[in-house]
Amino acid sequence: MSKFYNSIKSLYIDMRTNNVFFQTFSIKFNNVNADCIFSIQDEPFELIFIRKSDAQVMKIDIKKGFTLDIQNKFSEFYKFFNIRYGKGNFSLISFLDYLSSKIPKNVDILSNDERRLIYNSIEIEDSKKIYYLSLTNWDKVNLGKVKKGGTRSAKNLAKTQLLFPHIYEAVKDKDISINYSSKPTGKKFELKDLD
Repeated sequence: MSKFYNSIKSLYIDMRTNNVFFQTFSIKFNNVNADCIFSIQDEPFELIFIRKSDAQVMKIDIKKGFTLDIQNKFSEFYKFFNIRYGKGNFSLISFLDYLSSKIPKNVDILSNDERRLIYNSIEIEDSKKIYYLSLTNWDKVNLGKVKKGGTRSAKNLAKTQLLFPHIYEAVKDKDISINYSSKPTGKKFELKDLD
């Protein structure tokens, strides 16, 4: 098995174990700096490269068996990494070995910068608001009311699953919405907030 296979599979297993659907890391290949997002939210999985100099995005699917589906993307790949065409200018095996050395061994909790990076690359509700603000317990809001005042949306739950997997685990079976702010709040979610 290749180094890439072992690295990406190991990260995938840790992501599944920790209920994390996105992991970020950075690379510098052929003097091109890029942020990378490994997404296991949908199948096929994706490896998303974002060139830091101009925010150019390149997405490559990861097929079953953890192989990059790059056959039809070589032209885009060469342009993205400024690789000259010609014999001996590029080796996919060397690139995968290099990429393997940059793939995190374990899941990291996303920093605010990493959340922003994912938000700019993946379509999600209210993308400017990524900071935890508060929660709304709709069971309490609607208690005793004949007509319900609201309920959690599927988009809110999906956003929470993406940004805060630990909060998602605590609220997924409850009618609770997580409220977000576009500015850092310094607020932390605590289980006692659910009471």
